[in-house]
Formats: sequence, structure tokens, C-alpha cells
Amino acid sequence: MKQANKQLFLGKDYLIYFINSTAAFISTYFIISILRSLAGILIAYECDINSLLFLNKIEFLVPQNSNLWTFDSTLSVFFSGPFFSFFLGAILSIYYLTKRKRNTFFDIFLFWAFINAFGLFFSSVLADLITNTGIVYALDSMNFGHSIRIIIFISTIYLMIHLGALSIKVFVFSSDSGLIKTFRKRITYLISIILLPWCFGSLIILSIISPPFSKYYIFTLLFMVLFLISVLYPKNYSLKTENRIHKRNRINWIFIITNVVLILLLRYYLNSGVNLLVNN
Repeated sequence: MKQANKQLFLGKDYLIYFINSTAAFISTYFIISILRSLAGILIAYECDINSLLFLNKIEFLVPQNSNLWTFDSTLSVFFSGPFFSFFLGAILSIYYLTKRKRNTFFDIFLFWAFINAFGLFFSSVLADLITNTGIVYALDSMNFGHSIRIIIFISTIYLMIHLGALSIKVFVFSSDSGLIKTFRKRITYLISIILLPWCFGSLIILSIISPPFSKYYIFTLLFMVLFLISVLYPKNYSLKTENRIHKRNRINWIFIITNVVLILLLRYYLNSGVNLLVNN
């Protein structure tokens, strides 16, 4: 009887982790995506290029053949967003590695924050190369050929897989050891807290920012799996973890409801585009 109750208790924990992790993935995606867009808009404003902010894109109000799109402005505008994401991801990952006090939900939130930050950097590079947008404009302005694009594409995939593997190792080490003592528990835990939240969260994100469905955002979310693919590596199921006392986990309803409201507000106000910075 006690064993059955224990299994039910752990089963509920995996479900709660899935719900909390999905909410954290979605919220951090939108937070970092908006901050990334704001960085691009600010740089564009400094280059006298007006723009509209949408939930799923930035629309520049200056034609691509305008004299305002100089080499420097093109490079600055289209590199600013991705590099802001990378810089933010570096800061978040350092904080995650150095913080001592552990909180289960906050750990999950931080994990998805730096995964989304790095993911929006690397995935956007891959998506730009496929859709011939964004960073491709900057590469064209530097007269880089297709061979350079192929090198960047392959290098980006390599870095995503290896950086993701390192992130998963750190996450496993700081996870609740009570839930991942056995091989089966660890598989269930990593899938329920990482792969399934990414899968369901991506579908929810696409349903919020679309229609119309943007190939760019579909590619961006799909390529993030390169960060998470190491969850399936057998070696992850024999990594050491911290000795932590298992505590009952709960669904963070306040966080979930607050984020649902904020996302709905963003969807409403950014639906037609907002010009935050206007040049006279």
C-alpha cells in the first residue's frame, strides 16, 4: 500500500513538473523574444529607421533599398537582437551556475530562460539562413558567399548540440535526486520536464502568435530541439546529482494565471503593431 501511494505521489510530481515547466518555457520565450525585439527596434531608431513591433515580428517602415540601410545600419540592426539574446543567455547561465539557494520552480524558470535566450540566438541564425532574412542581409552587405553561409549553418548546429548537452548535465546535477534515482524515473523526469514542455509549449506559442503561420517562427521553435536532443543521450541517465531531500511540488497557479493574462494583453495590443519610437 505504501509503495502504491509512493508511486502515485511521484506520478503526480512528474505531471506537476510538466505543467510548471511548460508555463516557464512559454513565459520566458515571450519575455526574451520581446526584449530581443526591443533591442533591435532601439538600434534601428538610432539609425533613423522607424519600425513596428508585433508579437511575432518587427516590421521596418523603411524600404530595403533606402539609403538609410547603410552597411553599418544593416549590420547593427540585424545583429543587435541575436547578440542581445546571446548576452542575456550568458548572464542567466552564469547566475544559474553560481547561485547556491535552490528553488524547484525558479530553477526550471531559469533553465528555460537561458535555453530560450541561447535558442533565440542560434535558432534565429539558422532560420535566417533558410528563409534568407535577418542576418542574411548583414552577410550580403559584407559580400559573403554561400560557402560562408554553409559554414555558419553547420557550426551553429554543432554549437547548439554541445552547449545544450552541457546545459542538460548542469540541470540534471541540480535536479531533485528523489525523482531520478532509477533509470526509468530519470527518463520520465527529463521527458516530462524538458521534451514534452518544449513540444506542447511550441504548439501553444505558434497558436498565440499566428495566424498566419510564419515559416521563420516555425523554424526557430523547431531548431530549439537541437539544444534539448541530449535529453535522449544514454549518458544523461548515469550522471551524478546533488543529494537533495525530496519535497512535494505544487502547480504554480499564480505564475500561470499572471502569464496567461500578460500574454493575452500582448496579443491584443501588438496584434496591429506598435510604433514605440517615432522619429520626427
